Amino acid sequence: MPTKQESIIGLAAQTARDITRSGGAYMAFLTTAANNFKYGFRDQLLIYAQKPEATACAEISFWNRHGRWVNKGTTGIALLKDTDAPYKLRYVFDMSDTNSRAGHTVPVWQMQPQDKGAVIESLENRYGIPQGGADLTASLLETAKTVAEDNAADYLTALCEVKGGSLLEELDADNTEVWFKGLLGNSIAYMLLTRCGVNAREQFGANDFARIGDFNTPETVSVLGTAASDISEMVLQEIAATVIDRRRQEIRGRDSVA
Repeated sequence: MPTKQESIIGLAAQTARDITRSGGAYMAFLTTAANNFKYGFRDQLLIYAQKPEATACAEISFWNRHGRWVNKGTTGIALLKDTDAPYKLRYVFDMSDTNSRAGHTVPVWQMQPQDKGAVIESLENRYGIPQGGADLTASLLETAKTVAEDNAADYLTALCEVKGGSLLEELDADNTEVWFKGLLGNSIAYMLLTRCGVNAREQFGANDFARIGDFNTPETVSVLGTAASDISEMVLQEIAATVIDRRRQEIRGRDSVA
């Protein structure tokens, strides 16, 4: 009988296979990944496998420090913890599985209409994208395209090293690059839009991710997933900092008026 650790390792591997079966399956995963963008690809896989609707996960110690308590009987989301010893497990809980009798809340940043201008300006300054006016969706799409192009090289090298045995194997270097960058850019865009409250399915359909089926080995999907996770987190941290700074300015403004 497999140990709990072995079962979770197997779950991660199976989920990686599952999300490559169709564009729709991959899009569903990207939604969970976007809402948990601070986690790495493997952790995102496991969160998706165990609680796909999760939007804010943390260990129990984090919730307790913020005056929230895990609901009785809740099963934690098991994640793999890398150590020098064999894999160990750690558990996280979604905010929806916590409560506070005293009414303590943990604010999770959300994009508001009044944030759009500041976020667009921040992205334009940080990534040098063309002036996008007041259209947040266009700005996010252009940002995704730019960061995918600028950051793909290292991941592409890794992909070429492991694509043997996958459906990518017969592609030459140029076509491998085109397919990878296209799918990577779409993945990043989907995650940025989703986390910023834009309906990504109005911009993308399953056909936009049809080539996920060619990343049909654990090694190839891991390269793609890690690239999308790493690069999306970089951009979303920039957006989060901008939104949080605006909230602080609003609070200071209200306090000064009072």
